Amino acid sequence: IILFLNVFVPLKVQAYSLLGGRLINGVGNYGNNRQYYWVNPNIGEGISRADHAMSRWVNSSVYTPISFRRTTNQSAATIDVHRVPSANNAVIGTTTYHVGVGKVTYNRNWYWAKIEIRSGTYNAYGAGPRNWVFGHEFGHAMGLQHNTSDRNSVIYESYNNVNQRTYPSNDEFNGINRIYK
Repeated sequence: IILFLNVFVPLKVQAYSLLGGRLINGVGNYGNNRQYYWVNPNIGEGISRADHAMSRWVNSSVYTPISFRRTTNQSAATIDVHRVPSANNAVIGTTTYHVGVGKVTYNRNWYWAKIEIRSGTYNAYGAGPRNWVFGHEFGHAMGLQHNTSDRNSVIYESYNNVNQRTYPSNDEFNGINRIYK
């Protein structure tokens, strides 16, 4: 008797997870339909960190529809970034999702997202976590959930080491493409 055993091994396993909702008006259209993010001036040196993080999402080696530019007109933005007072409780940033003035859960579609950088924790950290949090929260604002399988991912649930990426990987860009293409 000859017995054959077929084993299927996936060539690529996706590591990104999706929130279930998305920005209703998208993340841009390959430069043809730009979206805007606004950074509250009270964030100080975080403005340049936010700009750098967004440029890493926009200027990728993976072809995505992401096309954001910073604006000084908050009402034109689909992502708002604020610095809020907080204790140093290990939470460096949070993202909430909104339709009009009301919050919605992350598994529903939203018109705009609000990122809050928690000053108590932010101030306690150095450059690595400060750079990481902006890329991480922008990923949430565009619809990505925490990546629990890659501790070096920008969308991993917490900043944990000096090797952690402060910028999105190809896998995270593939997640954005899954949502918006």
